[in-house]
Amino acid sequence: RFSDRAVADAVLQNLPANPTAALAVAVLRLCLPGAPLASQDEGMAAAKLYGKHFANVDLSQDLQLQRLVADVAIASSRTDVLEKLVRSFPDGVSRAALVKSYASDRHLDGAQRVFEACPEQDTCLYNVLLSAYTVGRDMASAEKLLSRASATGAVDVATYNTMIKAHLRLGDVGRARAFVHTMRSSGLAPNSVTFNELIDAAAAKGGAAMWEVVDEMEACGLKPNSITCSILLKSVQQRSQPRDIERALKIVESVDVAMDEVLLSSICEACIRTNRSDLLARHLERQSSAKGLQVKSVHTYGSLIRAYGFLSDLDAVWATWREMMAQHITPTCITLGCMVEAVANNGQPEAGLTLIHQMLAHEETRSLVNAIIYCSVLKAFSHRKRFDQVWAV
Repeated sequence: RFSDRAVADAVLQNLPANPTAALAVAVLRLCLPGAPLASQDEGMAAAKLYGKHFANVDLSQDLQLQRLVADVAIASSRTDVLEKLVRSFPDGVSRAALVKSYASDRHLDGAQRVFEACPEQDTCLYNVLLSAYTVGRDMASAEKLLSRASATGAVDVATYNTMIKAHLRLGDVGRARAFVHTMRSSGLAPNSVTFNELIDAAAAKGGAAMWEVVDEMEACGLKPNSITCSILLKSVQQRSQPRDIERALKIVESVDVAMDEVLLSSICEACIRTNRSDLLARHLERQSSAKGLQVKSVHTYGSLIRAYGFLSDLDAVWATWREMMAQHITPTCITLGCMVEAVANNGQPEAGLTLIHQMLAHEETRSLVNAIIYCSVLKAFSHRKRFDQVWAV
């Protein structure tokens, strides 16, 4: 009876002159850890096999084998093997995927070695390596790579957006804004992604800085999108100026995109934070009459229940709760808390207590009840001077 190793050796001795990709993959997999041809020298057998029999075979469909060959080539400084590997790929997308795999492992040296081994470096390849440097906070290497890409014309808007995002992550808003001007001077126009990153960063500095970027965005002929609107609404806080929430909602109304659940929740929360029941009522009425958005997220239901409770619209509160339960959407402790608070704060603490008892009666919802939820009921009974109920609870 032949051993696995003997069979594997026999396969090697009878390889055809022009092996197919499927055969190359099958044979090279014999070199993976635990397989018959695995060696103690960290995959050197695979590198030798590849160089001898499969250098012209496309391995672009098997990233694990790419990494096996590339790892050995890099560790042993076999630039020739690495170059053969990446040259065998049919396109730049496959080469970028290999660079990205090293970047995902924070192996920047490996990512750079694969990049340098590629017969040509296109914009996509530059962007992948640039992203790897910025995620690893190696800004010196990122700047050098950007200069090299610019010199060869291998830059696009995504290239500059990567640098802008990196500097914003480091808190250097000035440097990020400078890249917007560099982008323009190179003949490229900033896009919505560019400005959304800047708006999000500027929001932390206050309304004036944020609206300045919004004005610049509009001056460039770009319309805010749903992400822009969510950022603007998130920035509106209790101490914000009334004009901030009004302008943010005006932009929401002017944006030609379908309302989604994130945006709807953002509107509700912003109006509640700024105590603008008038604006909240108008948007909820519009949403209800449009019937375009089918709510499916338990978090959105929680925002709607809280919003209707804020407006003291108990009919809508209960209708929203029943709609959620009819869709067999299990509430979270936050959603349950919003519901109990909404009914308790609007004169129905008994209903809130009943709801708590209903949740406690079922094993799948019992864990949702916590002390904070009970406090909503206790506070409501206390305000009504129902101290007997307070002690009973």
